[in-house]
Amino acid sequence: MELYSRIIELITALGLGAVIGIFIKNRLDVRRKERARLFTSRREAYKNIIGRINNLFLEPDTRHLSDSERKLAMNTFFSEALLLGSDQLRDQIEEFMRKNIAYDHALRSDPEGESTAKLDQELDDIIEGIESTMRRELGIR
Repeated sequence: MELYSRIIELITALGLGAVIGIFIKNRLDVRRKERARLFTSRREAYKNIIGRINNLFLEPDTRHLSDSERKLAMNTFFSEALLLGSDQLRDQIEEFMRKNIAYDHALRSDPEGESTAKLDQELDDIIEGIESTMRRELGIR
């Protein structure tokens, strides 16, 4: 009888282990697919903004807009990255948008001024940070 009990315990343990193994494998597969979808979505979103982020102050369709309209246009340009990016990337993009508007004002009022040059350098640093964050989030070194 004891041998019979051990055999039943072994069969039960193997059956439970198989169920647990299937559950764990399923969870890992779901996570892997979610990460792959996020990677693909981020890659597309980041690809779409990289050129604009470097040349946004030259965009002819935004140069004539008021500050609030320009902010709305930039939110539209960067909406996917703002939605899919990390908190750090969102903060960097929002800082970029604020500085971009300030830079536009500086270019109009004093293109050769010290404050314009300072804003230009700050924008370069922000852009470098954004690009670095995007590369890190995509696993690109």
